[in-house]
Amino acid sequence: MQILECDKGYGGSINFIDTNDVFIGYDLSQDCCEYADWYISESLEFVYPIDKIKRMDKSLYEHHVFNPSFIEGPNESSDLDAGMWVAFKMVDNGKPDLFLILFNSHNGYYGHGFELKIDGEIIHNGGL
Repeated sequence: MQILECDKGYGGSINFIDTNDVFIGYDLSQDCCEYADWYISESLEFVYPIDKIKRMDKSLYEHHVFNPSFIEGPNESSDLDAGMWVAFKMVDNGKPDLFLILFNSHNGYYGHGFELKIDGEIIHNGGL
C-alpha cells in the first residue's frame, strides 16, 4: 500500500494505492471551521475526536489491498457537526480486515471529495 500526500495546505490531498492498482483519493485542503483527516482501523466503528485515534503502524497494513465492493457510507455522526465519514475495507489473506476511514468535521459550509478508481476508472465518488 502506497500513501502519497500532496501539500497539506491549500489544494492538499492524500492518495492510497494498493498493489492491484486500486486508488482512493481524498481532498484534504482545509478551510476555516473544519477538520478533514483519515485513519486506518481494525474496527468499522467511527472514532472521533482525533485525540482518540491512534495512527496504526504501516507494517500492519502495508500488504492489505482494498475490497472495492465494500464501502460503508458516507455516514453522518453527531461528533462531526454537519460532516460525514466513509470507510473502505482492506483485506490481506489470513490477516484481520482493516478499514480506511475518511472523515470531515464541519459546520455545513465545507466539503471534501473522495473517489475510488480501479485502473484509472472511477468506480465510486462522493463528498463528506
